[in-house]
Amino acid sequence: ATGRIMMSGSLRSIVVGVPVGIAQGTKELFDWVANPFVTVFYILPPAGFVPLFIIWFGIGTFSKILLTFVFGVIPVVINVREGVKNTEDEYFEVGSSFGASRRQTFRFILLPGTIPYIVTGIRHAIARTIIGAIVAEIFLSAVGIGGIILESTSLFNITQTIAVLIVLALASLVLTLSVSYAERLLFPWRVEDV
Repeated sequence: ATGRIMMSGSLRSIVVGVPVGIAQGTKELFDWVANPFVTVFYILPPAGFVPLFIIWFGIGTFSKILLTFVFGVIPVVINVREGVKNTEDEYFEVGSSFGASRRQTFRFILLPGTIPYIVTGIRHAIARTIIGAIVAEIFLSAVGIGGIILESTSLFNITQTIAVLIVLALASLVLTLSVSYAERLLFPWRVEDV
């Protein structure tokens, strides 16, 4: 259950976060409107949304996935926006001098220049959605790994709590290393920065 909620929240964070970050990086008006909201949601602790989600959406799977999404989407948006903003102006000038269309500029200049930031955003989203899934399970329904943590800490079962935390750390490490490995395979020119 925990893995499904985490993966669902992660995928939604990436699917929403990458286009929003690109839009913020390329459209000044959108950035001007959206950036204060992104900043506020970055500052607010996502766990603070738990009572609202319980009232609005109940304690089912949708609430858990939504909370996990809230944990993960902002790091993706921030990283992708920074990637777009940090793409070298010289690349755009070269593309323009060769008559690149907007689509070609996006595909051959902007997207490759932003990929390291997208991958960093994905790494952050994975870490944060693991936390989000655990928080969701602890507060919204005591099932999965969150339920095990809640039960073991309420019974002062330190051994079980530490064992669960070690499993979580290993799962996080495997997921993060998997993203790094995928980056090496898909974008070999980025190997020196991984």
